[in-house]
Formats: sequence, structure tokens, C-alpha cells
Amino acid sequence: MNTFEIIFIALSVCADVFAISLCIGAENNEINTKNKLFCAFLFAGFQTITPLVGFALGSAFAKNIAAYGDYIAFLILFILGIKMIIDSFNAVQQLKLKFTKLFWLAFATSIDALSVGFGFSLLSVNMFIFEIFDFIFTFLACFFGICIGWRFGEKNKKSSRIIGGIVLIIMAIKILIEHFL
Repeated sequence: MNTFEIIFIALSVCADVFAISLCIGAENNEINTKNKLFCAFLFAGFQTITPLVGFALGSAFAKNIAAYGDYIAFLILFILGIKMIIDSFNAVQQLKLKFTKLFWLAFATSIDALSVGFGFSLLSVNMFIFEIFDFIFTFLACFFGICIGWRFGEKNKKSSRIIGGIVLIIMAIKILIEHFL
């Protein structure tokens, strides 16, 4: 696999992180640079570690573990999406970033990267190059996704939470549909 293909896969893997980051930014009333950097490092860390785990486990276990990964990602994103929509109907409050929510979102979005690691274990792929691009692209996607989402959410508090919840639910359904195709 050449470097261009590795870069393309790294970009593809971080696309869902960008969508989630838009929701994080839109949902949170006050988010400072420190919080943006924390989120970016958390998501990039998960996206960087999970392909290595997948690569290490190898192809022998790929079918068994990957079969459940889509269900786990579906449940996490669907439940968080429903919660965001329900929260939007409550009084507008100062929302704070909660580590547990960020942790589960980072985990759910990194399951694809785990599968990439499984696939890479069957090919001759330079994991070092992939990991560098994966971390950089995910970090930037998360950081700027939060910035863009916050700008939108600042003006549209309630609707941004509803839209964010719908985006999470759509992503969850997409994962489930892709699993069955």
C-alpha cells in the first residue's frame, strides 16, 4: 500500500470524528481552547491507539470482534443522540463537557479505526506512517469541528442540540445499515 492510499484511509477514518466534533461544539455553550485541545487529544488518541490494537489482534480474531463493534457503536451513538434531543427540550442551561460522554464518543468513533487495524494486519502497511497521519488528521478534524459547531450553536442553542442529536442517530443508523450490507 502506498503513502497516498494510507493518507486517504487516515482522512476517511477521521470523518466521523469531524461530525461528532461539530455536535460537541454546537452543544456546549462555553468552550475554551483548553477544552478544544483536550477533546482533540482524546479523540486523536483513541483513533491512534485502536488501529494498533486491531493490528496486534490480527486477522484471526477480526471476524468475531468486528461483528460486535458495529452494534456497540450503534448503541452508543443512538443513545447519546436521543439524550441530546431530550436535553434540548429542557431549559437552556450552561452545558459542560463531561469526560464520560466524551470518552464514549471517542470510543464509538474509533471502532472503524480498530477495523482498519485488523485489515492492515493482512497487508504490508507501514503503520508508523498511518499512525502519524491518523493522529494529525483526527486532531485537526476534532479541533476545527468543535470551533465550527460552537459558532453555529452560539446562535441556535436549542436547534443545534436537536440537529446534533439527529446527526448522532443518523450516524448510528448508517453504521447499522452498513453492517448488514
